[in-house]
Amino acid sequence: MVHEELHGRIRDRGVNPLVRRPEFALAPVVGLFTRSVRGVGNDIKKPGQDEVCYDRIPVKVLGTLAALLRKTDAELPSLFLPLLVMASVEDHTVKPSNSMRVMKRAGSDRKEMTRLANSYHVATLDFDADTIFDRTLRFVNAVAPDEPSSG
Repeated sequence: MVHEELHGRIRDRGVNPLVRRPEFALAPVVGLFTRSVRGVGNDIKKPGQDEVCYDRIPVKVLGTLAALLRKTDAELPSLFLPLLVMASVEDHTVKPSNSMRVMKRAGSDRKEMTRLANSYHVATLDFDADTIFDRTLRFVNAVAPDEPSSG
């Protein structure tokens, strides 16, 4: 179901439906031995930049996240809104090929990909931040109506 006021979807890499990580599948077993695992964060190319992130992640979250990602992947063909995907060419957290899967599986007629050549995973805090903001603005201006709908 699409909300009538939505005109597009922008995906800034993040965790997407096809993150294939062994710890997700192994979460029930790992949970027998530990309650948490080392957190993931600070995948930033730009020197001096820092991301606030968790030191530890509860193992239970990994199983829940895996279920969410499977459901999201299954529903991609029903995504019909215009779609802009931005993905770093070099990302140590999410494989860059994941964004191609989103592009292929999404049901949108209008799909655009922007590759970020000078950033890692946290691209909004990295060298390509201005590219992300500029590209997002251009996309929104292209797909949104000139005037808000009355409701």
